[in-house]
Amino acid sequence: MTDNNLAAQQDGDDNAIDPRLGLRMREARKEQHMTIVELAQKVGCSHTHISRLENAQRRVDSMALLTALSDALNIPMEEMLSLAGQGIQKEKSLVRVAFPSLNENYQEQAVIEFAKLVSSGLTAEEIESMLTHAKAYAQYCINKNNG
Repeated sequence: MTDNNLAAQQDGDDNAIDPRLGLRMREARKEQHMTIVELAQKVGCSHTHISRLENAQRRVDSMALLTALSDALNIPMEEMLSLAGQGIQKEKSLVRVAFPSLNENYQEQAVIEFAKLVSSGLTAEEIESMLTHAKAYAQYCINKNNG
């Protein structure tokens, strides 16, 4: 992290990038004996982009990249969302970025809770069953409210 970023963070600058995500990424990458170039190839971006993320010079700006980093570094998505959310919470949460049609806080919270369930180790069959039940209940609610 540069001295300017650290100073901005200490001064409470709203544009400062929280370094925790980058530090966690670097730690996980090194634990796996992976170079920045190798990680970049795995997630489909440039090594410069990875370096800037690790050094808190850039924010993760897409859910696809955050997911790819989570998979490549074996960091739970919940942890990645938490770390990335620290830096963008003042602007817009990643959930709101990924699902711009959400217009209520309770909808955003539901997506977060659903993501936690899906990433909790359920099998594909269990997730499919959960989706089937959720869709059926949503249709029930729609029918009830319309009629």
